[in-house]
Amino acid sequence: MAKRLECTEPYFIGIFCFEFGIKLVALGFVFHKGSYLRNGWNIMDFIVVVSGILATAGAHMNIPVDLRTLRAVRVLRPLKLVSGIPSLQIVLKSIMKAMVPLLQIGLLLFFAILMFAIIGLEFYSGKLHHTCLPTADILGRNILHSPSHSLHFIHYPNYAEFVFLGLFLAEMFLKMYGLGFRLYFHSSFNCFDCGVIVGSIFEVVWGFFRPGMSFGISVLRALRLLRIFKITKYWASLRNLVVSLMSSMKSIISLLFLLFLFIVVFALLGMQLFGGRFIFEDYTPTNFDTFPAAIMTVFQVWLLHSRLSLSLWLPHDDTQNPGISPTSPQGQD
Repeated sequence: MAKRLECTEPYFIGIFCFEFGIKLVALGFVFHKGSYLRNGWNIMDFIVVVSGILATAGAHMNIPVDLRTLRAVRVLRPLKLVSGIPSLQIVLKSIMKAMVPLLQIGLLLFFAILMFAIIGLEFYSGKLHHTCLPTADILGRNILHSPSHSLHFIHYPNYAEFVFLGLFLAEMFLKMYGLGFRLYFHSSFNCFDCGVIVGSIFEVVWGFFRPGMSFGISVLRALRLLRIFKITKYWASLRNLVVSLMSSMKSIISLLFLLFLFIVVFALLGMQLFGGRFIFEDYTPTNFDTFPAAIMTVFQVWLLHSRLSLSLWLPHDDTQNPGISPTSPQGQD
């Protein structure tokens, strides 16, 4: 896949050069107000175009200077979308302007953490050491996951499914009887509710004839939780909060898209630096070998969840240090 992407490199460079030429003719280069290089976004585009031209020329010509490091600048290409979407520019400019007061708050937080760290050293230094020792059996796991204890409850979710499906079906019939078919199906949520119930009945009937096969319609039942928003018509303060949240969805979507662009940038940077360099015998889902895996790895790091999950997925040799895992306290000490 990497070789195919390298083959498409000249075509993207050509598209970016064509865009640069059009902007240069329309705006001018740099010598007057409103020209091409008087805009910060255009400066970033210019750096991306020039670095791409130099890297491509260095790959196809015998230039004594190693220009392969310029390929890392290609990770900035997704940020070119920001220059074409005004809402993203507003969000990014607002974040940059808020960085100065946030820096002062960050310094205050740092000093507070430093103070409590010194207090912790004074009270608990050298007193909380512990070691995980290998045992012959893990008693707690065997007690909690004993098959004989759980077989009695294995059919309870199926029984609960039939009970709740019957309640939802009775609710649908009562609403149809009270409102009539025309008023009932006038509400889009009632139409969705009816579709989910009919699909659930079809899935239950299908399960009797073809056990083990499912269409996944039961997943849509989770969307029935949206009916809790009906209480907003009786709760004025909650209704105002929901209305404010819905009115700000456009800005929130722009912010989420900007965060996704930064995830893409760091995923591409990880592929440039670490792609194909850490090949283990056991497959590890956290790697930078492919673009989807790089996206998921950066997303895990971004959520600060990766300290445990990445160490669990990374292969380790237990023969040299038996009883020690990357997450055990002995392995950490």
